[in-house]
Amino acid sequence: MVRNKTLVIGICALILIVVFSSGCIDFGGEKEEESEEGEGTPKTTTYSGTWSGTWQGYPVSGTCELTVDFDNGTVSGSISGDAESTLSGSATESGLTASGTVSSYPVTWTGSFSADQSSISGDWSDDDPEDIGSGTWNAAAV
Repeated sequence: MVRNKTLVIGICALILIVVFSSGCIDFGGEKEEESEEGEGTPKTTTYSGTWSGTWQGYPVSGTCELTVDFDNGTVSGSISGDAESTLSGSATESGLTASGTVSSYPVTWTGSFSADQSSISGDWSDDDPEDIGSGTWNAAAV
């Protein structure tokens, strides 16, 4: 009889070990990890700033607004002032590359984020071999 009880207890202990180690029972550890991921840098940040440079030899300037979605690695936005364009492209934790069109010329914007991603700055230039325009830009998180 004692031998049967020991066998039953051993089998029950083995079943419990298998159930606990297989992950069949959730003790809420996953929820704690999810809440930690939600803390820190926002996953989507809007930046507002200015741009300047030359276009066909004339000084140009204006404002820019970009929205960076760090989760999806995308950027979208617009520039206004002496030139108007929408921008779209890709972003990483360290920088972005976006493109738009000004006066039917493709223009590329590149930039690097500050260490805390509170600001970004970079260069823009047309993609034409004749170098129609280029300049710099900077923006801060709003």
